[in-house]
Amino acid sequence: MKKISPLLFALMPLCSPLWSWAGPFNQFSSLIQSQALKPFALDIGGVLGGAEFDPTAPNGFPGFSLGLVGVVQTAPNSNDIVLKNSGAGAFGLPMVQGTLGLPFHLDVVAHGFSYDGATVLGGGLRYGLFTPSRLLLFLPTVEVSAMGDMINDSAFTMTHLSGDVSAIWRLPIVQPFIGAGFDDTRATIDSAQLAGLNGLSATATGSRLAAGIDITPFPFVDLRGAYMIFHGISGYELNVGIGF
Repeated sequence: MKKISPLLFALMPLCSPLWSWAGPFNQFSSLIQSQALKPFALDIGGVLGGAEFDPTAPNGFPGFSLGLVGVVQTAPNSNDIVLKNSGAGAFGLPMVQGTLGLPFHLDVVAHGFSYDGATVLGGGLRYGLFTPSRLLLFLPTVEVSAMGDMINDSAFTMTHLSGDVSAIWRLPIVQPFIGAGFDDTRATIDSAQLAGLNGLSATATGSRLAAGIDITPFPFVDLRGAYMIFHGISGYELNVGIGF
């Protein structure tokens, strides 16, 4: 029991973003205005890109990982009236993400989740630009990735593209990492109470920064935490996964 309790405690923050996910989306139709669509896309695209950031993935063949990821932005941006007026405060999303290592330092990634009528599906590729030898562990493994996603909800649809670069020092037990990312998110209104908004689209671009550590307390078990900045707003990521 002593080994299980800390793991359950670590999973609790990953569940809380799910509770804040449903409410704002259920109020999207009543709160959305034309000028609010781009700020809404900026916030959702940022946390979605943050959930895809995974510098601790296998980095080539053979390798496999499967994890539950939770990403939270501490507040909506100042122009995002959909999330602000819904009372969301800190908001985020959970994601189940799997990675399969392929030859030539290439990984294929798939991720998604579905809850209360909202579905996220996506994936992409991650490539190891530089992997140091065992004698050069003071140098980081450097990776780049490209991801694409689709969000479907009864009130809107969203397409998301992201790119990331990360550096992780693959030391025994504790592995520090840093990274940066870019998000391009296009949102389209499918159902709005205000007349004339259905079919309206807007595209938002934003950047992300991350710094954190990955811990392997037991063989094949990873716990990851990171401090993130989404287009100037603070946040965090937590991950619990298995892999080899």
